[in-house]
Amino acid sequence: RSVLWAGDEIIKSFFEDNVELLNNSILDAKRHGVRLDVKAERGITAQGPPYAMGITGIWTVDQLKIERQHLKSETRKYTNEITRFHTPGEWEKIDSILDDIGDYAGIDRASGTIEARAKLAKEKGNFVMQHIALGDTYIHLALRLNAIECCMLLVEAGINPCLVNSLGEGPPDLIHAVHIDLMEKSVEVFKLKERRRSYVMKPLDKMEIQKVMFEPRLIAKWDKLREFSNALKDTYYEETLVIKGIEHRAWRASLEGERIEEEGYARIATKPRVLKYIEDCQNMASVTTPEKRPGYEPPALIPDDIEHELEGTIHKRNQKA
Repeated sequence: RSVLWAGDEIIKSFFEDNVELLNNSILDAKRHGVRLDVKAERGITAQGPPYAMGITGIWTVDQLKIERQHLKSETRKYTNEITRFHTPGEWEKIDSILDDIGDYAGIDRASGTIEARAKLAKEKGNFVMQHIALGDTYIHLALRLNAIECCMLLVEAGINPCLVNSLGEGPPDLIHAVHIDLMEKSVEVFKLKERRRSYVMKPLDKMEIQKVMFEPRLIAKWDKLREFSNALKDTYYEETLVIKGIEHRAWRASLEGERIEEEGYARIATKPRVLKYIEDCQNMASVTTPEKRPGYEPPALIPDDIEHELEGTIHKRNQKA
């Protein structure tokens, strides 16, 4: 596999929330010396993608909208200058052409919704996201795409979850959106299951049945969100210990009328945010327990005497086998 594909495959795994693809991509990246601690930067040229993660280009839906609006505005300005007039039908055709030109990320406008076009672009190796910020890490991107199952693997791969982007956003600022998404999907599945049990309500169609069948994966995402929240909490707690050590050095230096390195003071300044993140992660871990999940069904309790009888029956069968 080419080194050029390593970063592309990592981001593709977020779109698909594919842990196996991400694991293989991380191994490829390390094998070829591709850095995993990259951050979102501006693209090189105006004609290229507006953001880049290493050598991987990323577009945003908003950026494409702005590009199309700019093209239409400039076209109308030019036609006014040359006093060229078009009928509404002609302008409709012109706008359609300008839309195609503006979607230079490889999105086929005939493929339906923005999400469907973004998926098609991803399959071509062009990644279109709803939002992205300068300084986003791979963990930020995974959370923006609700790829919570990929987040733990990124932390295990050595990516620092304490890093913030240019907007001052850390992972705890983005996990709330993931929680909302899981809540909405779980409520929808719960309602569909209620319909399926009903004898008078409309039967589920094929797409709705698929959503119900997706419930085990949905439950796994809830578990991963709680696991990731606890992992973040532990990481930020360790950060507070580091900050305490720096504070102690700064105090000892101040007694001698000296100062420590400026990076140390900058890290001390992050203490309020780190403490807030610990609280946020604790709260997220508490609201993602199985009992808090919409549609949670507690396991059936089996009386002890019946459970012992079943265990005895199974043991006898195993002995005969």
